[in-house]
Amino acid sequence: MSDISQIRDLLSLDPDTYMELFEVYIDASVGFLRLHAGKNFNANLIYEGNEYLACPVQFAGAETNSSGALPRPTIVIANINGLVSDYIKNKNDLNNCYIRRTKILARNLDDVNFPDNLNPFYGFKNRWSYPNYGPSFFTDTYIINNKKSETKYSVEFELSSPLDMENVFLPARKINDNLCSFVYRGAGCAYGKRNNFVQKVGNARISTVGAPVADVYNRKFLNNKEYNIGEISNEGIWQTGKAYSAGDFVLVQNIFSYDFSKESVQPSSDDLVGDYYICINTGAISGSATNPKFDRSNWVKDECSKTLEGCKIRWHEYVEQQSDEQGGESSPLPYGGFPGTRPYEYRT
Repeated sequence: MSDISQIRDLLSLDPDTYMELFEVYIDASVGFLRLHAGKNFNANLIYEGNEYLACPVQFAGAETNSSGALPRPTIVIANINGLVSDYIKNKNDLNNCYIRRTKILARNLDDVNFPDNLNPFYGFKNRWSYPNYGPSFFTDTYIINNKKSETKYSVEFELSSPLDMENVFLPARKINDNLCSFVYRGAGCAYGKRNNFVQKVGNARISTVGAPVADVYNRKFLNNKEYNIGEISNEGIWQTGKAYSAGDFVLVQNIFSYDFSKESVQPSSDDLVGDYYICINTGAISGSATNPKFDRSNWVKDECSKTLEGCKIRWHEYVEQQSDEQGGESSPLPYGGFPGTRPYEYRT
């Protein structure tokens, strides 16, 4: 960012010298390739403790406007002794790597660049007025879109804005006025995944897991003509050969692994992600043919309607105690929809 002194230097009749620095992020193992155009100094530069190699660089095509397509600037780097070719070898021609262009004034350079380890462009008066030599006055970031050419003399890349990418749209989330975009019990929603979360459903107190309280149509399980359920109980992970009563709810795992020695599919013990089901008939015996996923006559899946009403039922109606991030009935709902965007008809 610019400060007042930098703007004054650029607009004065005797402006300070400025230069362009380039940083290309290769990968985690190689790190950065740092270059400067070598127009103002013939040696490597040290800026903020990092060394920038003196190398001819031509940057063109950058512009800023409020309409039309985003610019696709190009950068040509001198391939001295095959320097750039060595970097892009086995690196997919640096496609999708980030490159940052930074403009600085001579007074921003580190003292080590000058005789007697003292930057003469800064001056003693300003030197103690602005700590850390002042920031750069221009920084821009691009993505390497493709390599246009490579010779023994130079390598040319086409750049693009981080916003100018295929199949990427803004905003990234789709805005719906009446539907939640969050995954039920997943990120954003986090139902059943908050600490100190206690529900009182009938006479039962259910903590942490987030009890199944309604189906996908917002029909409540308790005291509903649709379901013969008076109380609910958490029975943990669903087990074969066990008898369940109306109101028992279980977790059916979605993650499975293959046991090659027994030639059978076994639940994975390292990941308990799954779906909750609630039993609606007493005496339901679980077996291979009565998995809650398929036995719809005895089990109902705990699903959210993705509506504001479904969110209220789970987060406000049965809540007895909540964690700090969800502080009671007056706290905002973790609802992924945008009710405020709903169109309405204005009438006088």
